[in-house]
Amino acid sequence: MGQHQHQHQHQHQHQHQHQQKQKQKQEELTRQCYRNFVESIKTAKTRKNYIQSLQYYMKYLGLGKDDYGSLLIDDHKLIQSNIIDFTI
Repeated sequence: MGQHQHQHQHQHQHQHQHQQKQKQKQEELTRQCYRNFVESIKTAKTRKNYIQSLQYYMKYLGLGKDDYGSLLIDDHKLIQSNIIDFTI
């Protein structure tokens, strides 16, 4: 393998590792946001209802069951509009 190919392969591996770390950070942030949401709800019945409503909302948006991070990436005006459309 030539030096140029070796450097390219090393750069590719480094880029892949960086992407994996970024993905892990995003997943941890998503879990943390979900935990904060759930733990802020004091009663079990309300918690159950909120979680169920959140899952309905995510299904309405076409998101996966555990894809909570996608709820946070849109512009706040778009998020607001989506919530209004969902509740009407």
